[in-house]
Amino acid sequence: MSATGTPFIPPTAEQVQTHLEQHPVNPPSPWLAWGPMIVIGLAVFTAVVMPVLVLVPCAMLIGLMITSQTRAGQLRRLEQRLNRAGELAVCRHLPEALRLSWRLLADATAYPPLHQRTQLMIGQILDHVQAYDAALVIYDDVIDRMGQSSASPTANHQNGLADRAGKMSPGKRNRNMVAAVGFTPASGLMVLRFQLQRALALLRSHRLVDADDRIRRLRGEVESVASQPGGAMLAGAYRVLQLMQAVVTNHADDAIELCDDLEKMLRPLGVEAGLGYGLAARAYQVRGGREGSASESWQQAQYWWTNATMLLPAEELVNRLPELQETADALAAAPTFSEVLHG
Repeated sequence: MSATGTPFIPPTAEQVQTHLEQHPVNPPSPWLAWGPMIVIGLAVFTAVVMPVLVLVPCAMLIGLMITSQTRAGQLRRLEQRLNRAGELAVCRHLPEALRLSWRLLADATAYPPLHQRTQLMIGQILDHVQAYDAALVIYDDVIDRMGQSSASPTANHQNGLADRAGKMSPGKRNRNMVAAVGFTPASGLMVLRFQLQRALALLRSHRLVDADDRIRRLRGEVESVASQPGGAMLAGAYRVLQLMQAVVTNHADDAIELCDDLEKMLRPLGVEAGLGYGLAARAYQVRGGREGSASESWQQAQYWWTNATMLLPAEELVNRLPELQETADALAAAPTFSEVLHG
């Protein structure tokens, strides 16, 4: 339900595709970055050769400075809007967060990094409202665009054939994505983040074979960046993805094997670690159902469910993963702040 009281209906995959086509990334001209240096050089040259015309390049330089300041101010305002959308999403005001991000995408076309972050925000919100097909359109668009190489047509053709034939390693594929558009290592992590979100959407839309293939391919890449700044968060997200795959495919014992260092792995995720803890609780509950309610597995299930509901409400966990409904019915949630205060 939206803030206006009308039922919230997320956009379809076709609507998302149309929106992306209407508002593609339109990076500023490289002359905007090189302009000040060119104008300064022109001013020095004019001052030496034709002093009477020195005011012309000076006026051009002032114009470039004003343009740069205007763009910087606009970028700050757009960043504030994206931060506001993130706050709304964290507070579970998903319709409002999606509406704000949807509109922001049209205004962020001249700022590629901000445009990508806005797309990631939209994709995550669509994940939360279980519009997985629409989320996949978002992730595919960014991953494909970042993978377009401008090095040479021959290299492009050969890389494309190798990738489609499954002969290109995940590491080479990701390096090609980053090198193609001159992204920084931080942007390389952004590629992996989109790929993890895409694998999650595949899993939740029951495309299990595609999801399994993607999860296997991503393992080496995630391990290679785990020690980098920001890599720990991706490693935690990958662990949640593995847990979800094991739970969804009814491999509880495989999920339990992933729980040894779970708290350490998921700590960088903040409140989103609650989903991983909920998955661990579900795995132990399934084993406890086989062993009996007095078993150690059942106690472990209660431990993980308590941790999960300290971070995310049980209703939110079930909404994100309906397989947790049985766990929510069988186990006690952590007490809320109100219950502790008045308890």
